[in-house]
Amino acid sequence: MLTLSTAIQLLKEENLLREFIYQGDWHYRVTESMDQTYQTISYDSRDVEKDGLFICKGLQFKESYLESAIEKGAIAYVAESSYNLTTDITAIVVNDIQKAMAVLSRAFFDYPDQSLTLIGYTGTKGKTTSVYMAHNILAQACDGYAGRLTSIDNVVGKNIIKSSKLTTPESMDLYRLLHECVQNNLKYAVIEVSSQAYKLHRVYGLTFDIGIFLNISPDHIGGVEHPTFDDYMGCKVQLFNNSKQVILNGNSDFYQFIKQKVRASHIPMITYSDGSVETDYVYQSINSRMFTLNSQNDQVPVVHEQFSLRIPGEFNQDNATSAIITGLLLDIPIEAIKCGIEETIVPGRMERFEADGKIVYVDYAHNYLSFKELLNYIHEEYPNSRISVVAASYGSRGKVRRQGVGQAISEEADCAYITSGDDYHEDPNKLMDEIIEYIDNPQVKVIKERNRVIAIERAITEARAGDVVVVAGKGHEQIMHHNGKDVPYAGDIPIVQKVLNHESIEELI
Repeated sequence: MLTLSTAIQLLKEENLLREFIYQGDWHYRVTESMDQTYQTISYDSRDVEKDGLFICKGLQFKESYLESAIEKGAIAYVAESSYNLTTDITAIVVNDIQKAMAVLSRAFFDYPDQSLTLIGYTGTKGKTTSVYMAHNILAQACDGYAGRLTSIDNVVGKNIIKSSKLTTPESMDLYRLLHECVQNNLKYAVIEVSSQAYKLHRVYGLTFDIGIFLNISPDHIGGVEHPTFDDYMGCKVQLFNNSKQVILNGNSDFYQFIKQKVRASHIPMITYSDGSVETDYVYQSINSRMFTLNSQNDQVPVVHEQFSLRIPGEFNQDNATSAIITGLLLDIPIEAIKCGIEETIVPGRMERFEADGKIVYVDYAHNYLSFKELLNYIHEEYPNSRISVVAASYGSRGKVRRQGVGQAISEEADCAYITSGDDYHEDPNKLMDEIIEYIDNPQVKVIKERNRVIAIERAITEARAGDVVVVAGKGHEQIMHHNGKDVPYAGDIPIVQKVLNHESIEELI
């Protein structure tokens, strides 16, 4: 619990407070007579409890939400403007509600980040897989007392797993989850950090012990995310100003520019690559599941070892290298690192199924870079196979992603089943037509099927023995975002398994 005077002082220190309104009068200084203690904090009126502090946030926020919070016992609210209410509830007016929520949440949950070793991963692709790998390494070294926050799930205690809704949680949820990690005696927390996490100040106040920058390419541009690539890049590189140590992938686009940004931040930096550029560490692929890693600089932790993966693909060796270096920096024994890497599997990432001579991969690939690398791997692993792809174009994500998916299919696939994904508020037929527009290779057979279940079923049943089918874009997800609503979805993996087992999918359509 905290007092309103403490909350107000914290907001003043961050230059976020404009004024607060107590019993109808404006104030900037708290007196003893007007101080109150709040027991809970919430930004969802449905969760408000007696003596709670309510945060008024969101573009779709309605005054009725605040009225509901007051009815449930809120004693004060924080907002970017005051509301004309009949009650004398205390109003704390701030100039940035997202930053204010982060500051107040961090304090309410007793600064949990200060009791954990925090590792943050950002990048256009590979974040989830890399976080899983780093988490597995740390869990191997501390008997499972390591946490992870990802787009798939949140591990907040030994064998305590919670569902996830966002790549990086809202700041209040983030600090609540970190608080649970501390309560459950965890030592580490590995966090997937999206560009939106910095744009919307979800990680405001966090300093990572190690920040890892995997890669960057045009994505998440347009609609509700980033207006330009420059804005996207600007959010990504904020990681450098909020980390004590940076690990940087030398194979990333804009590597030289990014390296300059790190140096300008005066943050210690370690680099790695496949040897195509000069870096502190170099990994070399032996085959799709094995690689070597060698240090090239005696100023960094030394390693000259061979590693094995359960998740195939050279791009996953890239991800694994970042996790290995993280382990080395944290003095994790090399055997724990090897074991952690080798045992990592990620739901909905490169999951392989086989029946009747047909091979099916389910993967989260949803932009040019991830599609291109995935399909390149399929070509290398199955050079004589015909490749079919189930892909979707997503609403509110900008044409750059649709163009990239179409381009990758044109370059690497033999057949494409274009279907629906997360349409949000856009016309799914229009979205499908847009991705088809960018498939400019006449040799690629294109089938348009709006129902995703049917598209997956057709792709598998129409494949021949020896063919490879890639079901892309949803991974582990079992929700579809359609017309502003979350619609239950069976999930790509259960659908694939049913079709391969020759079971009926009628109830899933």
